[in-house]
Amino acid sequence: MPAGRQPCRGRSRTKQAARRCPAMELTLQPVRVRTGDETERGLLVFVDGALAAVLVCLSDAYGEEAGQWFLEAGFGSLASPQPKIFSDLDAAETWIARRLGASPRPP
Repeated sequence: MPAGRQPCRGRSRTKQAARRCPAMELTLQPVRVRTGDETERGLLVFVDGALAAVLVCLSDAYGEEAGQWFLEAGFGSLASPQPKIFSDLDAAETWIARRLGASPRPP
């Protein structure tokens, strides 16, 4: 993992998520995701109780991108024809809130 990069950490509903998405309940549930030959740490993203996306933490095999979060699957308005990579979970939460039409507040 590149120097200075934090290891991937999953979390459930947080105060940060509540501040960013006050109009919706955003919950992140840790899960293992089988991607090819590897099993990687991931998060199921629930919005108001419904599965909205799957994020995967990129392993050391991804070089400079290791430790970042990849949108493995998005549903509804979170579906993206171009793969999304987020520097951290805060960036992913902000993108999700914007795509769903919420008005994220700054941290």
